Amino acid sequence: MYTNHSNVTSPHVPLIFSFIDIPQHLVVHKAFLVNLADDQEPSSYKKASQHPIWVEAMQKELKALNDTTTWKLVTLPNGKRPIGYKWFFKVKRNPDRTVERYKARLVAKGYTQVEGEDYTEIFSPVAKVVTVKILFALAATHGWKVHHMNVNYEFLHGTLDEVIYMQPPPGLQLDHTRQVFQLKKSLYGLKQASRQSKTSMVTGLQLHDENSPLVADEHHYRRIMGRLLYLSFTRPDITYVV
Repeated sequence: MYTNHSNVTSPHVPLIFSFIDIPQHLVVHKAFLVNLADDQEPSSYKKASQHPIWVEAMQKELKALNDTTTWKLVTLPNGKRPIGYKWFFKVKRNPDRTVERYKARLVAKGYTQVEGEDYTEIFSPVAKVVTVKILFALAATHGWKVHHMNVNYEFLHGTLDEVIYMQPPPGLQLDHTRQVFQLKKSLYGLKQASRQSKTSMVTGLQLHDENSPLVADEHHYRRIMGRLLYLSFTRPDITYVV
């Protein structure tokens, strides 16, 4: 039996259950139906805008972009061409396949960028796999604690060196049709996105060989070094510092 439960907007209820009533004797097959909910991930902004949970996810993404001053509204200069954008949608799940959250990501169409104008260098160094294996081997041998850390919206912390204009997504109030976004910080999809997310350093900084005493607390030192090594592998921007 098909019913219309359009008021069901809980982020923990798969969209498929908004349209299907499950008989009691079929509850055991709920996990299978949860897997079918993957098909409910919208492929376009038009489809996503029809569901409140995806509208909320897009609003959260735009708020994060505004809070990090990723862009500013400007009038498109004559002779300049803005790059496009695309929304991507994903149902994030827990290990038991229940819904954790609905994620919307605004991505720039980096494949339309022009080399030499919109970007120059795109290389971003990362740690080698061998280095990581050595790190885990040392941790296992010495009994070090390994911590897992994550940085939300990491790419949005990198300041752009080039001037890049992007078409504004729908739903925003614009003064006129020639208003576009000038990207101030890196955005997912840009050619130089991973490189620009590096951590800034003071230019001309040097290390001096001084007769300093040994580390007083070697356990504290090991914890710090373990975390720095882990970050150098998982976060490309840290490799510029470590």
